[in-house]
Amino acid sequence: MRFVIEDISETIIPKVYLLKARSEDGKVLIAFEIPLRLQDMLNFKQGDKLSMEIDKKELEDVKDDDLYMTGWVFAKTERKLMVSIGGLRFSIEGQIGELLDKFNLMDKVYVRIRKIQ
Repeated sequence: MRFVIEDISETIIPKVYLLKARSEDGKVLIAFEIPLRLQDMLNFKQGDKLSMEIDKKELEDVKDDDLYMTGWVFAKTERKLMVSIGGLRFSIEGQIGELLDKFNLMDKVYVRIRKIQ
C-alpha cells in the first residue's frame, strides 16, 4: 500500500514522535510512534511518499534505509488493527477488511515502511 505522510508530531513520551500517513486513495490511515533516534536517521518529512507492507511472515527485500519492525497484535476492531512494537504503537485503520481477516489477537506481525519517489 502507498501512503503520504500528513503529520509528524511530538508525543508526551520524551524523544518519541507520532507519524500519520494516509493512503493515496484516502481510505486508509496508518499511525506509528518512532523514537527520535530513528526519525533522525530516516528523516521522515510531511509530504513524503511511503510504501507499507504488513504480514505474519518475515518480509523479504528489506533494505538498509527501510523501517522494519516486528510486533504483536494487541487490538482489533471492524476497521482498525493495533500492533505493539517494543511498547510503541502502530495502527492501521479504514477500509482494510481483507487485511483484518489475516490477523488475530497476539499474532506476530512484520511491518516494513519504505520511502518511495
